Amino acid sequence: MTDIIGRWKIKEALRFNDQFERIWISRESILNDAELHEDEKQFIKMEIIFTADGLLKVVMPLPADVPPEEVKAAVQAGELRLYDDSTMLLEEHPWQIQDGRLLYDTGRPAATAGETPSSWEEISIENGMLHFRSFHLTKTS
Repeated sequence: MTDIIGRWKIKEALRFNDQFERIWISRESILNDAELHEDEKQFIKMEIIFTADGLLKVVMPLPADVPPEEVKAAVQAGELRLYDDSTMLLEEHPWQIQDGRLLYDTGRPAATAGETPSSWEEISIENGMLHFRSFHLTKTS
């Protein structure tokens, strides 16, 4: 199995084209799309960090146009968690390898036909990339 521990960035996002077909669009294409709002471009900068102590952390760079005073106030009010000085911590989930499958705890139990409800979902690995939600991710460190 691929070494999971470390930082992973989005390589491709699953989007709909003009014919409403689902297609994979590269990170670069999204970042260079003049028609997309900056908020959408900011979202593609999201990264996933797998820690050795079993946590999956979803992080994103702080928007450049937000003054440090606003960041500090949001942190103090409990509206924002920081991963480091320039990165927001959006989500944190336990992860584990079980029967050779990479799983993370969504915190929301769901059941498929005939199975016991579980909040653990699989993150598939294909060609060295993770398939997490509607993204393909590649390891950066």
